[in-house]
Order: sequence, then C-alpha cells, then structure tokens
Amino acid sequence: MKISIVMATYNGSKYLQEQLNSFLLQTRLPHELVVSDDASKDDTCKIIEEFSVNAPFDVRLIRNRENSGYSANFNKALLESKGDLVFLSDQDDVWFSDKIEHMLSRVLDNPDTLLFMNDAQFTNEALVPVNITKLGQIRSAGLSDTSFVMGCCICVRRELLNICLPIPDDFGSHDGWLVRFGIGLNTRIIDKKVLQYYRRHSSNTSNVIFNNPQRISYLDLFPYYFKVIFGSNSHEEEKSRILKNKLILSRLDLVLAKRSILDTKRLLEFRESTVKELFFLEKHLKIRTRPFLPRLFQVTCSFVVGDYFSIRGFRVLLQDIVGE
Repeated sequence: MKISIVMATYNGSKYLQEQLNSFLLQTRLPHELVVSDDASKDDTCKIIEEFSVNAPFDVRLIRNRENSGYSANFNKALLESKGDLVFLSDQDDVWFSDKIEHMLSRVLDNPDTLLFMNDAQFTNEALVPVNITKLGQIRSAGLSDTSFVMGCCICVRRELLNICLPIPDDFGSHDGWLVRFGIGLNTRIIDKKVLQYYRRHSSNTSNVIFNNPQRISYLDLFPYYFKVIFGSNSHEEEKSRILKNKLILSRLDLVLAKRSILDTKRLLEFRESTVKELFFLEKHLKIRTRPFLPRLFQVTCSFVVGDYFSIRGFRVLLQDIVGE
C-alpha cells in the first residue's frame, strides 16, 4: 500500500523542521510527502527544499504564486498526492514515531472503512504537553465524537478521495468536507490512541473553543451557544449549513451518476439523510422570517410533530422562537 503525507504550509518556518524530522523518525516511512505552499514570505520553501535532498522518500513542493487560503491550499496538495492511503499533516505539529505504522495496521484490519482518525495531545508553543487531548476536550464538554473534525488527525483511503476531490471552494473547510463524508457514509473509525503533539501558539489558524488547550466543560459552551442563537450572524450560519448540504448533495448525485465502485446503498442512505437535513434547515430558516404570532404557531406545530427532537433540537427551537 502506497502511503502519502500531504501538508499545506504558509509562513511555517518557525516549527516546520520539527514536524519534518518527525516524518524521518517514523517506524513505517511514507512513499511521498506532498507540500503545497501558499506563497510564504519566510524560509518555509527553503526548509522543504533542503529537507528533500536527503529525505528517504519523494518530496514534492507546489508553490502557489498567490495566497489561496488554508482549505484551498490543502485541496491542491491532496489533488497532487498519489498514495493509496493519505495522511494529512499540519506544519507545526510533531508526530509520534509509530503514527503511520499504527494507523496502517488499523487500515489493514478494517478493509471496508475509508477514513481514520487518531487522538492528539495538546501542547504549548514550546511543545510541552498539557493535560488534555483533543478527544478528551470534546468529551469533557459533553459533545459527541461527531464534533471531532481535525484534519491533522486524518488518514484517508484513495477510494474516498476519489469521491471527495476536488473539495468545493464554497464549503469552507477541507477537513469538515472529508469528515462529513466519512460520517455520512458510515465509514469513519476514531482510534483513541494519541499519536501526535498538537501545538497551540499565537499563529494557529484554528481558534475554535474545542482547540483551547485548557480543559473545558459544557458550561463553557454556554457563551458560544448564546452567540449562535442570539448573535447577529446566527442566520448567516444557518444559510452556510444549507449551502454545505447542497454542495454535498450535488457531489453525491455526481458520484451516483458515475456509478461509483463504493457501496451504492451507503451513498443513497447518505443522500437521503442530507436531503432530510436540508429540508429541515430550509423549513426552520423560513419559520424565523414570519411575524411573531404565526411563527409561534409554526413552532408549536413543529414541536408536536417532533422536529425539535432531532438534529440540533433545543438550540433550533430557541432560534425559531427568537426569529430574525
């Protein structure tokens, strides 16, 4: 099985060498490293070029003339990869030496699964571990594993990439797209083993609450949900979810039309669930535009038929009552 590592870089010279060195220490080396650089202005490309001279595997560097953004940059690297199994990597983490070997064993033991994820240990800027992992953070907040969307912890089979690539620019996140397909097709496995350090520093691109290196609880989520429900951008977020579902639906229709080698039953089930969620989102976004009394009547009807016992439940109920 040919193994690729793909990495998206941008002004990453401060921590990049440590991550590259961790690739060299793998007990199972990759066949290639594909790096897409997003017009860095520091020594990032120089570090990669020097690394490629003596690396025991192929190293390919793609230089973007203009900055395309984090997700689009990863998309380019993924499109250039050739491996049967592709690992996604951030530029500032450090992998444990057995990451590839361990995940490869999980892949070989689960031939019908297409997307795999491992846990990661939070560290500070100096790579000193703190007492929390990414999965631990999600679970301490009372959230389900569906919230575990972390590109640097993903390895994915070529069969899924053949469906997912290219990633639509409008979707917003490369890892969210891949994980959504992994979950939707019921083909994701999460390995609880910690296989890398996840460095947090002032230049990190991701600053969502779940990436806080200090342990959080469900109480810490209240300000976040308050902002989601009552904030001025709450309806824009719902419109974004609608757009994402439409993009997924469009890709599924394209794949089904081509008669993918993937299990058609799983594709159709994913399509059905996407259609249901899209209908739900559009229905409730429309409810919020109604005057208060008609809106309250529709909310009551939706409650009676059980609308608020699915998907995001109580949060959607509050948003519907508040309206625009």
